[in-house]
Amino acid sequence: MATAIRSRPALGLTTSSPLTLLRVALDRAVAHFQARRRRAQELRELFAFDERDLRDLGLSRSDFVSIQNGTYHRD
Repeated sequence: MATAIRSRPALGLTTSSPLTLLRVALDRAVAHFQARRRRAQELRELFAFDERDLRDLGLSRSDFVSIQNGTYHRD
């Protein structure tokens, strides 16, 4: 007796009902929105430092975006 192999959809769902797909899309949108708000809050916190604190840390305000993106490298 042969066994049929069923592949799962790329989203890892066992069903592709419209409500399930809508839920996945909504969850992704909410996660993206939350991550965006978190990054904005982190940037506001960085801009709250005064010039003396930044100088003590060896940073400037122009470094903030690369710090936030994870691409900052200290010379």
